[in-house]
Amino acid sequence: MNRGTYGYPLPPNYATTLVPPRWTNARAYTVAGTYTGFVVPANVFQIGLMVVGAGGSGAMAQSNTGYVATGGGGGGFAFGILDVTPGQVLPTITVGAGGAALLTTGAGTNGNAGGTSSFGTIVSCTGGNGGNTASVNTNAAGGTGGAATVTGLRNSVASTGGRGGTITSAAMNYKVTGGGAPGGFFASANGGDLIPTSGNLETCATGGAGWGGNGSGISTSSTLNFGPFAFGGGAFNVNGGSIFASSSITSGAGAGAGTAGSGYYGLSVSANGSASIGGNGIIGAPAQPLVPVAAVATYFTIQPTAGSGFLSSTASNPYLMLVDLNFGGAGGNSFIQASATANNYIAGNGGNGGGGGAFSNANASPNSLCIAGDGGMCGGGGGLASNNTMSVGKAGNGGFFAGGGGYSSSTTANIANAGDGGNGGGGGGISVGTTALRVSGAGGAGAVILFWTDGY
Repeated sequence: MNRGTYGYPLPPNYATTLVPPRWTNARAYTVAGTYTGFVVPANVFQIGLMVVGAGGSGAMAQSNTGYVATGGGGGGFAFGILDVTPGQVLPTITVGAGGAALLTTGAGTNGNAGGTSSFGTIVSCTGGNGGNTASVNTNAAGGTGGAATVTGLRNSVASTGGRGGTITSAAMNYKVTGGGAPGGFFASANGGDLIPTSGNLETCATGGAGWGGNGSGISTSSTLNFGPFAFGGGAFNVNGGSIFASSSITSGAGAGAGTAGSGYYGLSVSANGSASIGGNGIIGAPAQPLVPVAAVATYFTIQPTAGSGFLSSTASNPYLMLVDLNFGGAGGNSFIQASATANNYIAGNGGNGGGGGAFSNANASPNSLCIAGDGGMCGGGGGLASNNTMSVGKAGNGGFFAGGGGYSSSTTANIANAGDGGNGGGGGGISVGTTALRVSGAGGAGAVILFWTDGY
């Protein structure tokens, strides 16, 4: 009986076929759409198949009310080995579209769900759901993650995407959370939560989830007052640093996590706040990376050059390149500004870790900027919280497979934009005062990635 895929003969030694010691080639489909016609290369008998659903977009709170809004969920995830024969034409590949961002709605509006990514009828990964909005002092759940179904693959893994951060009521307004990350090989990661034990909080924004690492937020053991509070993003399988405090803290911003350790929060915080640095990468990268991070697509199409930061032992392996990048990635610094004389407040981007959070509580120039740090590869974006009149505010975007940060402000801005999710990541929620243009975080498109090695 022919048990081959799509009627093709089985590859040699089917019963004892091993996963290659390394994948040497890859093709990534990371833009929403439908793709056909991929022909299995000569001398290739198995393909590693990764599928990720799209992320949901963040919610938008009712205009200038102090209502709360949560981040969108991450897409479902699947990986497995597909037995193939050279010359075989693979089935249709579909990459789901990210949940569309919400644009300047007056009423509170929940986010949009992400689309489904699939590989023929073998793998289907649904998108994450959009974030939710609620009135002041009311609980709001983060958008739930997508699911995955797999049939006909060897060594398969299927997992649910992480949710957006959750908000519980504790006399809170202008509260937002970051988006969740897609599922993966480890526990699903959520956007940072806002769950204080008590306090009278205003203007808080959490970070987006990294791939396997929760975004920064406020724990159930914390008692906090006033604000603003901004938090950094999670990193590759490392949680962002959250506030754990037994006494009242006035204001502050947390940094993004690096792979070797969480970003942390300085508990000795004055009325003007205190910044903290991000965690280091395993190979000791600085908090601000010296080598810029290239576009996501290059990790699957271009070999690294000398001095680029890739480990030489895995330089020809696209899948392990992704891991190397995160091992070297540090979290971004946070940024705090309480001076009325400064115009720009910009947090550090993650060096393949999570982006730093940013906040300002000063009335500065109307031309001022307040920008949280973007996450690096697999790092969540930093949250932005401000009581400051400004021109433009932007929460941090999530990196590849990571969620965007939330945006919270009780004052005026010309443009206010929550952080977008990277591929498979949920967008951040937004709750702001008067704005000419406000945009919730868009969900990231899904992804389908093929890996293969000659001779296998």
